[in-house]
Amino acid sequence: MAPAVLCPHTPPLKYLLHDGHDDGGGVSPELMESLHSIIEQAKREAEALAVESSKSLAENLERRSKMAEEKIARAEAQALSEVRSAAVDAALLAAEKIIVGKVSGAAGSGLIDEAIKDLKGKLN
Repeated sequence: MAPAVLCPHTPPLKYLLHDGHDDGGGVSPELMESLHSIIEQAKREAEALAVESSKSLAENLERRSKMAEEKIARAEAQALSEVRSAAVDAALLAAEKIIVGKVSGAAGSGLIDEAIKDLKGKLN
């Protein structure tokens, strides 16, 4: 018995297969039923795979989106911290200039050092 031959260029299933007999009878009903069963199973598996792939893609996109949002939040927090730090430094420099202009000598240095320590603790 010759093996069944598939021909992708001829669409109808009954013409795609030849059972090897020269009686012109074509394919047996049992074989056709088996083939239809195989094709239906393949369709179900393909549909299940498509659903699973779609679900997996959606989960992957959601996870990546969440990761991006978290990264943006961390960058915003870091930027805010840097701005606060720059504001503290500017305030300290301004306070130092004001105090140096009004108070001089050892008393002025002591006041400046104390003010800087207090200000850093209050602003950070």
